[in-house]
Amino acid sequence: MRAIVLLAALGMIGAANAQAPPLVLPIVFHVPSSGGVPLADEAWLAARVSRANAIFTPHDIAFSLEETAPLPDELRQIETRRDRDRLARHARPGSIDCYLVESLKDVDIPDRYIRGVHWRSRTNRARHYIILSISGGSGVLAHELGHFLGNPQHRWVPGNVMSYEWGDQTPSFDPDQVLRMRRFLERALRQRSLVPVE
Repeated sequence: MRAIVLLAALGMIGAANAQAPPLVLPIVFHVPSSGGVPLADEAWLAARVSRANAIFTPHDIAFSLEETAPLPDELRQIETRRDRDRLARHARPGSIDCYLVESLKDVDIPDRYIRGVHWRSRTNRARHYIILSISGGSGVLAHELGHFLGNPQHRWVPGNVMSYEWGDQTPSFDPDQVLRMRRFLERALRQRSLVPVE
């Protein structure tokens, strides 16, 4: 049964049939708490996923908030490369792991804080994930998902998902960026590093 689902998912990517449903990928949010109160509620998380879906669905890709998992309080503030690497131990196989933190420091520019990053563990290169600062806007997750799905470079073109200037319109991907995502997903689905939502 799983083999059939996997083959069907591969067929969905870039399907010519506009009626075909998108490939739905699971996201697990890892959320720290303070005094029993989570750093963000379900509505905050759902708004980020909804924004990402508005951007990715035209390319036959969508995301589902599958789980909210607790994250140890000591990981609320991520300042060093080692801090980022420590998150890998909490990863859930088959999902896109997204770690929500109180603050996220730029490891290359002293005293600079950023809103999000796609990070590949230095101790296990097969593990990569997204780290989001609570200070980030609703579109930051979509930008980092673009990195996660195979677009490592920024594109300095206003309105492109991988740029920092979106303007008032829904941002879009260029054809070469879409091709990279499709190639990435074909590998990930075959290797089962991502398991689509059935």
